[in-house]
This record gives sequence, C-alpha cells and structure tokens, in this order.
Amino acid sequence: MSKILHVYKTCYPETQGGIEQVIKNLSKGLLELDQNVRILALSDEDKVVNYQGVEVVFFKRTFSIKSNCFSLSMLKNIKPHFDWADVINFHYPWPSGDMFIPLIDKVKPIVVTYHSDIVRQKLLRIVYSPLEKYFLKRADAIVPTSQNYLKSSTTLASYKEKCSVVALGVDFEEYTAVDTVIRESMEEKVGRDFFLFVGVLRYYKGLQYLVEAAKISNCPIVIAGKGPEEKRLKEYVKQNQLSNVHFLGFVSEAEKNALLSLCKCFVFPSFIRSEAFGVSLVEALYHGRPIISCDISTGTSFVNEHNLTGYVVAPADSQALATAMINMNEDKRYLEFVDNARTRAESLFSYQTMAESYLDIYNSLLSDES
Repeated sequence: MSKILHVYKTCYPETQGGIEQVIKNLSKGLLELDQNVRILALSDEDKVVNYQGVEVVFFKRTFSIKSNCFSLSMLKNIKPHFDWADVINFHYPWPSGDMFIPLIDKVKPIVVTYHSDIVRQKLLRIVYSPLEKYFLKRADAIVPTSQNYLKSSTTLASYKEKCSVVALGVDFEEYTAVDTVIRESMEEKVGRDFFLFVGVLRYYKGLQYLVEAAKISNCPIVIAGKGPEEKRLKEYVKQNQLSNVHFLGFVSEAEKNALLSLCKCFVFPSFIRSEAFGVSLVEALYHGRPIISCDISTGTSFVNEHNLTGYVVAPADSQALATAMINMNEDKRYLEFVDNARTRAESLFSYQTMAESYLDIYNSLLSDES
C-alpha cells in the first residue's frame, strides 16, 4: 500500500468543477486498489473532513487573484503531509501550488496531472513562467489528459520525455438511474429532442456562438448552468426574441441525468484551449447521446470522435454549429452515433481504468526510487 497525496486549490465537497471531479474519481479508484489517499485543498477555514473514505485537509484561503488563490496556513503546515506521502500528485494549473515544491524531499516522486495550459492570463503567465519551468522540471512524471493536448501544447513540448497520457475517467454508477418523476418534470419544462449544454457559463465555453446558432437554425436549445456569461447571453436571446432557447440555471445531478436522457444531442461549443478535456462529454456519451464539439486541438476531439460519436466543427463559428445541428436532425447515422457513444464511454473513460494507469505510474516511480 502506497500513500498518495493529491494537492490542488479546491476539492469536493466544497466545490464541484471538472478538476475536482477528476480528483474525486481518481481517489475513489485508488482506494479500491488498496492505496492510502489524502487530499490537500483550500477553503474558508482550516478543517479536516472525510469525503467518501478519503481524508481531505482544507487550509484557510488567505487571498485570491482571479482564479489563483494562496494560503499562508497551507504554507506553514504542508510539510508534514509531504513527509507522510510516498508520491505527491499536483494538479496543474495552480501557480500558487508550485511554490511548495522546495519543501519536498528531492528524492520523493512528484507527479503532475496537466489539466490545461494557462491561456488567457497573459500577465500572470509572464510573471509565473520561471516558477512554472522550475515546477515542471522538478516533476518526475507529467500526465496530460489526451494525446491531442500533448501534441499541441507549447508548454509541454520541452517535457515530452516525462509525459504519460492518461484519459480522465468518470464514475458511471452516478449516471445509471434516471428518476422518472424528475424526468417528467424536465420534459414538461423543455420537451424532448432538444440540443443540450450543461456547465458553467464561462467565456471560453463559446455559448455566444451557440445562441447565435440557435437564431440561424431555429433548433431548440437548452442551457443548464450558471456563470459570469449568463446575463449577456440572456440579453442576446431577449433582444433577438429567440423563443427556442431555454435557460434552466443550476441543475442537480438527477436533473442533469434527466436532461441527458431527453435531449437529441449534447452541444459543447468551447472554442479555446482552456477546455482541455470536457468531463461532461463523457457523461453525454454514457447516456448514449451524440455530441457536437469544436476542433481546438485538445482532448475534446478525442472524447468526441468526428463521424463516430457526432461531429467536430470549426471553433468560434456559429454557422458551423447551426449547420451541424440541422444535419444531426437529418443524419441517418444518428442511431449509430447513439450506439457508438455508450460503447466509447465504457471502453475508454471509466474511473477504474484511470486509477489503474495512475497506479502504474506511481509504482514505476517508486521502484526507480528504491
């Protein structure tokens, strides 16, 4: 049994984003493989919780600048956790987390799960670049989430010899049962055979192009989620009198599953490299839903394979999205896409497969150390 320490700025049950979901699923898989797992993250206060059998140690957040947060409490108290661990797994990007590297014994293996390049924060990137180089150079293994991202990342180009790709995995047990009462309630609200987006309404999600595509195509669109782009999107829909676009706001996991069972297709219009993989794409595949996504040279085009599980179209192109939605309604291969979607999800993206691959990496590093 090895002691595995995960380090990231946020974690379940406090926040529930994509990276947090990956850490949760990876930890669950490692526990099932008889590993000892601990997670370090930030919160509004110092505390320790047990979440699904995993010890999660939260340190009080001192300040945040944009999406980067820092904790003096973590800086003061993290060393014993590093000493406890056999392997330390950082989740990148989190620039403040890189500062803890000098506190780690030089012979202790460090793994970096590389979720995404730093894309929009250009000033931060200039300031952060020397620390980033030190951090990635010190890492013993770097784990991108797809070959597409590894090939297209200028940051990873200097570290390819230490990269091992492992696809992200999800826990399909969370999606097996659709509540019939909730499904009926959702159907009363939005009908069925609509084009669905579920996620945080952020700039890089490309939802401005989706609502423009709704105007062009007149296809029914359902957008579930909240976020900083919500007001602007709703103003566009109101100004253009688009009765075919419905905003549901935040939805629960059960409501999301119901929507996935009702929709015609899942649409994922993210248009820049901040979208490195898209765990929600795997969820859609598992529900047997074809996908329309954009070619941004990341893992999204690995999850959704063009003409096998749906369409991959040009990014930041509302006309391309509109055409794809119209074609999806008419494509005689639709039922093939449905069958291929579920098969691809189960064969490539289980959390068990992800955990086994990570354990192979950990064990390889530990054997090299000994």
